This record gives sequence, C-alpha cells and structure tokens, in this order.
Amino acid sequence: MSVAIIASFTDEGVPLTSPSNTPTIRIRRTDTGALVVTDSAMTELGDGNYKYDFSPSATLQYSIRADGDPTAAGQTTAEERYVFGALSGVQVDAIETTIPDIETDTQDIQSRLPASLVSGRMDSDVGNMQTDVLDAAALAASAVTEIDTLLSTNHGGGAWAGLEDWTTAEKNQIRYRLGLDGTQATPTTILGTLELIRKLLNNRQELANGTTANLITYDDDDTTPIATSNVTDSAGAAVVNASGSPAKRSRGT
Repeated sequence: MSVAIIASFTDEGVPLTSPSNTPTIRIRRTDTGALVVTDSAMTELGDGNYKYDFSPSATLQYSIRADGDPTAAGQTTAEERYVFGALSGVQVDAIETTIPDIETDTQDIQSRLPASLVSGRMDSDVGNMQTDVLDAAALAASAVTEIDTLLSTNHGGGAWAGLEDWTTAEKNQIRYRLGLDGTQATPTTILGTLELIRKLLNNRQELANGTTANLITYDDDDTTPIATSNVTDSAGAAVVNASGSPAKRSRGT
C-alpha cells in the first residue's frame, strides 16, 4: 500500500512556492539506519506543501527527513530548512488489511437491512426474547383477538367465553369443592383432586360395624386405604352387619 508523505516549507514564515531547487526527502529504516530513499525529489502541491509517495514494508518502521533547501542556496532560512517525521509500516499494513474487512462487513450488514423503513420503523423477526418482556402494553388488540380465535377453534368457543360469565362467588365455590379452600388452584392440584373423586365414586369399599371410620375406600390396587368415613344407621347408632363381616362394594365397571 502506497502512502503520501507530506512536508510543508516556509521561508521566513512565507510558504515556499516554485523554488529553484525542489525539496528532497530521505527515508531510513529505524532498525538498521539504512537509507531506503536518498534525497529523492518531492512533488509540489502548492501553498508550500510537497508530497512523496512511498510504499513501506509491513514489518518495518522509518524515520523521515525532508529538505526544503537541498543545495543550501538560501531558499529557506536554516531554521526552516528541515522537516522531520516517522512512519510505521505496521500501522499502514493494519489499515490496508482492516479497510477491506470493514467494507465487507458493511456490505454484509446492508444486505440484511430492509430497503426502506415502515412508518419510521424497521420490520424484523425475533428469534429469541428474554423472559417477562412481553407485557399487556406490548400486545396489540389484534393479537389478543387472534389468540382468542385460535383457542375457540381448537377447544370450542363456548368453553372460553363461558368462564367469563361465572361470578367470583361461583369460581370460589368450585375451588372450595375441589378442596382448595378458595385459593387459586394449579392444574396439577385440580387433576389430583379429580382423580381422588374418581376413586371415591368407583373403587372398592368396605362398610364395617361401628360408627367411626367404618367406611373404607381403597386405592386402585384394592389394598391400600385412601379414605375413611363415619357411617351410622338412621338413628345415629352403630352399623351392625347381620353376618358380622364388613359389607363390601366391588370396583365399578
């Protein structure tokens, strides 16, 4: 990569223009001190500015000396004769390498962006979202309508709309009947309660003599007791089976 080295010269503060002797430049390697450019003429740009094009090695650094009065003809004062500088080929090489990468990345980004904005915004697809970021304010009314339509299509319209018609007292009564004592039930709790109801209505039972815990309901294995109830006769006296053995109810079919 070629770089333009610029040096500015004045004579008693006045820009040096169209001099009899064109300013020259020397460039040395800083590691060995060897000259790589020896008193080469520079190109006048105007307003006292002079240019020299140089291609540095990517692994070297250089010192620069530009001479505004190469023949000591007095076209500049002694104090204004020389301009010094330095150049790093490593930095130039890094720039040369980085610029194409920036251009490639920029073109890649541009290919992913829409050609124009929609109502001042950019449409995009979201592949992943943090939890708890989609609140009621972020959900459009049309989205709620769409969700309700899908639920009604898949599960029946009446089932979803009907729940909204129940009063708070009715909902609390249902939760109470499920053994939840007025607290909001989780699906797991509700399913467990319904499973217990099924077993109480369908599983094997035994009614023994007595008044306390004498009606026993068994689990699906017909062995493990899951519930007991107190049963008496119509007068509140103890139940007495004629045979002396517990009365039995088999599993329902």
